[in-house]
Amino acid sequence: MNNSRELSHNNPRVNSVEYLITVGLGYCCEALFWEMYRDVGVDIIAARLGVSERTVRRHLQTQGERSCAKVGNCLGKEIK
Repeated sequence: MNNSRELSHNNPRVNSVEYLITVGLGYCCEALFWEMYRDVGVDIIAARLGVSERTVRRHLQTQGERSCAKVGNCLGKEIK
């Protein structure tokens, strides 16, 4: 059964950090967002996303494990 509410990489959970970054802010993926704002303070990112600083720190710890989901269509390539 194909349920549109099913969680997958292409369908992030509403109000998750990934959802806030990709849908809310319009980035192609989390990897690009974290790369672009790597020098911005945790407190500022947390305030912008509306999440706790702890949540941002947790996502920053796993940053190296992420890659762009849209390999051939990454906005990062356009920006760099």
